[in-house]
Amino acid sequence: MRAITIPCLLAAMALYAQAPDLRAVMLPGSRKDDLALPLLVSPSAPSVASRLNTLLQLVYLEGLAKPGTRDPFARVRYDSNREGSGSTSSLSWSAKREGRMMAMQISSETMGAYPTESVDDLLLDCVNGQPVEPADLFTPEGLKALSARLTTLRKAKLVREIQSEKSRKPDEDTKSCIEVQEECLQEEAFGDITSLRLDAKELAFPGSLDLPHVVLACDVDLTVSLPRQELAPYLSPYGKALMDPSLPAPALPEAWTDRVFTGSIGTARVALHLTREEDGSISGSYAYLKRGTAIDLSGSAKHGTYALDESDADGATTGHLSFQQEGLKLRGAWTSPDGTRSLPFTASPE
Repeated sequence: MRAITIPCLLAAMALYAQAPDLRAVMLPGSRKDDLALPLLVSPSAPSVASRLNTLLQLVYLEGLAKPGTRDPFARVRYDSNREGSGSTSSLSWSAKREGRMMAMQISSETMGAYPTESVDDLLLDCVNGQPVEPADLFTPEGLKALSARLTTLRKAKLVREIQSEKSRKPDEDTKSCIEVQEECLQEEAFGDITSLRLDAKELAFPGSLDLPHVVLACDVDLTVSLPRQELAPYLSPYGKALMDPSLPAPALPEAWTDRVFTGSIGTARVALHLTREEDGSISGSYAYLKRGTAIDLSGSAKHGTYALDESDADGATTGHLSFQQEGLKLRGAWTSPDGTRSLPFTASPE
């Protein structure tokens, strides 16, 4: 009996070690009318939680908290009533852990000229502490085939919705919506894969008609869910390892579309969040750990060289960041706007 139990226990321990005990908790000291974002914690892998907290801070709080503070977001607290903006905003979240991944939804509600609500679906790598994008999970060929399949399924879903509305003897408002939806059926692109939602047995691909506010009531939920086993032909090696805990722990691919880096400029420690688009343009922000204030970055990558400009809140250029990628690491230099001062720059996603 022992000969069977001990190897099984060791195997279970190995799988546990590959997927840290990452969880989301309410931010200490937060108030309903002030901030509703989670703090990600992992006693077994604090570096994983730290990278993902950096992602949330830089994207949603526009700043970075000082490590070790009781309230880690105290100096960059989300302002629910931004002075002079004429609008109020609020954030709320939910999180679900499934194996090596965590799915988060960050909901933002804004009351300005029009009430608007948006939902960001985040898929997180619990092993490496990085955001996961469709281009990470799937091969280029897989994305193309998956996009074609989603187009077919979403169009069929919209056709069923239109037929259902017509069968209920629609009023004039509903008839107007049907006209808008039928136009979209002919003109819209239905194969977009921009975000992902995670379930124990399925992966959902959110979708809608993305209509302007004046006809927002005509929008239709075109989210499509596919069983995990059906996604296998589309997955990259990294995606397969994330989706299947029986495989060795996933190693980060060198190519990236959305990634968190930590490193240094000169002797000062920094954290960066960068997003790369298909056309080679790059945007994001970074912050010095001791200061916390986010600094905007924008630029592009050409022939393996990244050239980014940093700017302040007024849009004025405050420096330049240029680097090359060596494996997973970034290596280059920060220079002042006039080029008279230069400091070495290094960063890594690990």
